[in-house]
Amino acid sequence: ERLTVWARGFEASTLAVGAVDSGAVQRTVRLRAGRRVHGVVVDPAGNGVAAARVSACPGKEAEAAISDASGAFQLPATVIGCSVTADHPRFSSARALRIGDGRDLVLRLGAGGAIEGTAVDERGKPLSLFSVTIASFEAQEGAPDVGTRAGELGNHRRGSFSIEDLAPGTYVLQVSADGMVDAASRPIEVGRGRVVRGVQIVMTAVEIEDAPEAAEEPAPAEAEEREPAERSE
Repeated sequence: ERLTVWARGFEASTLAVGAVDSGAVQRTVRLRAGRRVHGVVVDPAGNGVAAARVSACPGKEAEAAISDASGAFQLPATVIGCSVTADHPRFSSARALRIGDGRDLVLRLGAGGAIEGTAVDERGKPLSLFSVTIASFEAQEGAPDVGTRAGELGNHRRGSFSIEDLAPGTYVLQVSADGMVDAASRPIEVGRGRVVRGVQIVMTAVEIEDAPEAAEEPAPAEAEEREPAERSE
């Protein structure tokens, strides 16, 4: 028989235990402190992702790290035995892994979602030049806080737009164009790796009020010329 003993923050230790006929058996097991946990966060294609948030041991004893330019990260040995995941505003969250000892972790982010649509005027004519801003973002229920891309703006042409690499959640877009009143979309739910198509935002032209006509000034009164009265002799 073999017995494996593990404790959070320590390397697992396995020892042989002889056959036990009956009763309890006592063994003293000495555990060695685990080394720091190393890993890398990658995108769906396997490329390192910078600025991803790595979270381990949810709860009061949670630990977190931010991946560097190559996607690499480190966590303290106390996370050994916990689950770990990674999040990034442009991707879906990585599948949670259990942290073992003695091996590097690879946290693979899922593909982000996208929103595709059109911006038209009241007659249905595509706008030639316009901008789309992510006005607000609400993370999917139960999803970790991955930061927000709210306020991010992009310029588009010929009526069509596409916003890619979106984390799961609900988005509201705002469209702006010269001579048009800003218009907002309905709330748009984007699922993990899902592309939402067919979003149409209709814009109305800015109404230009006629300037009030200037009141005519009265013509200056002409001074009456009076001839001097003739004196009678």
